[in-house]
Amino acid sequence: MKFLPAFALSSAAVTVTAAVGSLVTTPDDLWYKALKKPSFQPPALAFPIAWTALYASIASASTQVLTAETPAPSTVQPAGVWQREQDELERKVRHYKVALGANLVLNAGWSAIFWQGRNYKLATAEAALLAASSIDLARRAYQIKPAAGALLLPYAGWTSFAAVLSGAIAKLNP
Repeated sequence: MKFLPAFALSSAAVTVTAAVGSLVTTPDDLWYKALKKPSFQPPALAFPIAWTALYASIASASTQVLTAETPAPSTVQPAGVWQREQDELERKVRHYKVALGANLVLNAGWSAIFWQGRNYKLATAEAALLAASSIDLARRAYQIKPAAGALLLPYAGWTSFAAVLSGAIAKLNP
């Protein structure tokens, strides 16, 4: 895939996810302010800063993955090796796209479950799925383009932290 279409696709997918999440997130509501929160809860300003950077990294890493190419065949390679490598890369990229779509649905879904549904236990389970999905996404990206996988590690770390934070909120607010 060429750079501009890959960049447009990655950016649009991340932008839609961020927009959906923002629309359902209501940190100024009284019910949220009244919740007991753990001592390790970051300040409110940390969330939009972190998510902006994380969404940018997801779009950047995904663009790198979608534009990955198999190096040109060398004259010393046996016939068909390059084509097998190309087919394998295309398969991995297709699977990455599916994993990315599922991850972004989970990402926006957590916001809806927590903020609109106010179901802290379900939000915690969903956050754990999102963390596992984010780790898997980084792994898949790394297999295709190591720099892209490394770029997704903060996202995997943040979503893992979010799962712990969700669990603590659920425990403090039965």
